[in-house]
Amino acid sequence: METSKSIPANLTQLDELLNSYFGDKAPTLPSNIKEGVVQYAPWIVLISFALLVPSLIGLIKMQSYLSGLYAEDFYGVRYGYEFLVSFFLSVTTAVFMLLSLKGLFAKNMSGWKFIFYLAIANSIGSILMMDLVSLVISSGVTFYLLYQVKSYYK
Repeated sequence: METSKSIPANLTQLDELLNSYFGDKAPTLPSNIKEGVVQYAPWIVLISFALLVPSLIGLIKMQSYLSGLYAEDFYGVRYGYEFLVSFFLSVTTAVFMLLSLKGLFAKNMSGWKFIFYLAIANSIGSILMMDLVSLVISSGVTFYLLYQVKSYYK
């Protein structure tokens, strides 16, 4: 009988697999670009968080307006499903952004890991929304940049 692995063990396995592709096998970025990514990443996350909060509030307001106006008939189940995925993904993104800031500013591995979790959550969100173009392009670029700068975080 097979025992299931814990989530941290599965994340470690995923980290090793992605590192082999995006860190070891992928072409490396020049060191000045890597240093720039590490230097500006916390500020980009902070600005992104500042832009995410108003959109999250707008998403909540839009949902309440549309649900009262159209009730169940506004795109049926798909509308409700897409809203829920978008809402929970936005909340998850905001939480991981906040958790990562301290580590990113201090160049600690904890900040890198929270951005890694954020990238996984966004990839899962792309799968749930059936947005395969976003899954391939955005996840590919994100994981590539993450694994190129991983050595800068201790």
